[in-house]
Amino acid sequence: MRFAAVCTAWVLALYLCLPWAHAQGESARAVRPFKGLVRRDLAKDAAHVAALLAVVEAASRKLAATPDMQFIARQYQETPLRVPPLEGLVLQLFTIKIAAEGAQGVPPNLEAVVELAFTQAPDFRERLTSALEQPEISVLYTLVVHKLRTHLKTYDETAPAALAIMASEFAGQERLLAVQRAVRGMRGTLLYLDLLPRLGTTWADPQGTGVALQKAATLDPGNPLILVAQAELALQAGKSSEAQRLAADALAALPNFSRAHDVKGAALLAQRLPALAVAAFGQAIANAPYHAPYFMHRASANLVQEEIEAMCADLHAACALRDCEGLEWARTIGKCSQ
Repeated sequence: MRFAAVCTAWVLALYLCLPWAHAQGESARAVRPFKGLVRRDLAKDAAHVAALLAVVEAASRKLAATPDMQFIARQYQETPLRVPPLEGLVLQLFTIKIAAEGAQGVPPNLEAVVELAFTQAPDFRERLTSALEQPEISVLYTLVVHKLRTHLKTYDETAPAALAIMASEFAGQERLLAVQRAVRGMRGTLLYLDLLPRLGTTWADPQGTGVALQKAATLDPGNPLILVAQAELALQAGKSSEAQRLAADALAALPNFSRAHDVKGAALLAQRLPALAVAAFGQAIANAPYHAPYFMHRASANLVQEEIEAMCADLHAACALRDCEGLEWARTIGKCSQ
């Protein structure tokens, strides 16, 4: 069981010894038309998200082609781990800035234009090492990409009808509302993306983060990423019932969201319902069997129930995924033999 932990540490150490050259910056550009009921600010926000998604796609290809990522991917084939999704890694490893924004065309055929420049971050190695050590956070970044893609798809499906209606006409208000909801969803998801660097083992600045998350939730109600973040803050504040409710709402929107199952399990365990917590942690593991913390959490619930054999099985699984602290503790008290 310890082989994977040793092997992964060796992979990271060997990676840090590789020569590294910073790549030159590139950019991605997107446009969205505005006229009729579609205001320029709505089109600009949609173009911004379209450019960001184009950056993610281009940078993912670039990242996958680097000798460093290919080396890491090969080494991870020898362990139960897997390399985090490239889309999620891009948002952590690349610096993305607005290169240009404005409008082009001749009335009434005008377009909002956004160009984003992207470069590998100066502290690329440190960020990559951190991402490899916390793969679950990379999954959250990947889900941000998926959510933005969904909102942009909705915008592009609803905007043409609103573009064809003059702003002075009232008959098209429902079409405008659909466009506005899509843009508000993008804004809420981007606000959550801005907050993600605050997430480590817990959320930094709980009070300020909570205020910002509430704003994001108002913009994008029902977003499971935001709901789970709010549930985690509730857990940090000792509000386990509220955390359970928020996690359940997240699962109603995204049933296979492993982190939501894990937070639900933690809330149930805090309410002294270990059997239900074991079931919730089991769902998290079923959806994400590469995340050691889920096994550690289920081991804790099994310990409460005095299910020692099940606890040891989870601790061994966690150790195979580079978290051996629990297994070492269990052995100091005479449990979980080799």
